[in-house]
Amino acid sequence: MASLNFPTNPVNGQIYPSTPINGQKVYKWDSTYQAWLLLGASTGVAGGTYGSATEIPRITIAATGEIIDIENVPFHPTYAQLDDLSPFFNGVATLFTLTIDGAAYTPSPQTNLMVFLGGSVQTPGPSGSYVVTGDTIVFSAPPPLGASFYATTVLPA
Repeated sequence: MASLNFPTNPVNGQIYPSTPINGQKVYKWDSTYQAWLLLGASTGVAGGTYGSATEIPRITIAATGEIIDIENVPFHPTYAQLDDLSPFFNGVATLFTLTIDGAAYTPSPQTNLMVFLGGSVQTPGPSGSYVVTGDTIVFSAPPPLGASFYATTVLPA
């Protein structure tokens, strides 16, 4: 059985070993208890916050459930503007086909849209101002004749 050679005169919060390898037990000095406390086995993952507005955390988990790696993966979303529906607004119709460059577009998920009527953002959902089913948007009330329409979406990578 291997013996551990803990540092003498440790400072509060000191980690041993200072650079653990995957699977190695890690200890932390607690000056309150004057003892080395077992933290668990090293995962090899650096502590910190992962992910940001331009990066998504990718987590690798072993079959045992242990997190073995976390890394930031660049995320560069592609936005697309939907075709203008306002020429079809007649004050009566509520159903319209969503298109991008003339081709039918089905958002995935269905809430992957930002819709503006007359410059005002619209709320999606059954109790909102519109719902989307497939490539069809259904407004809860007919858009008025002459109202402007603008919609954008994030396209899959």
